[in-house]
Amino acid sequence: MGRIKQYLNRQDVREAIHAQQDPTCFEDCSNAVGDRLYGDNNLASIDVLVDLLNNDIRVLLYNGQFDYICNHLGTEMTLDNLNWPYLQVQI
Repeated sequence: MGRIKQYLNRQDVREAIHAQQDPTCFEDCSNAVGDRLYGDNNLASIDVLVDLLNNDIRVLLYNGQFDYICNHLGTEMTLDNLNWPYLQVQI
């Protein structure tokens, strides 16, 4: 991940993506973010997803092909168990 970190910390890239300049730089995995989300990471969001869909809110579920932190398996299981009559999955 070293190259990604170097790239995302470049000044021109930070400006292009409107990243804050202070107080920190990009990190692959942030303990500060994880600490603030602790307790929320095991809450199911499938009911929220169904509510969004039922209210005609368009949703995109995306996982990177080589994302080893947020892989596709959980998303696939969620879609396999989604109780929504209009579900169309395109791969």
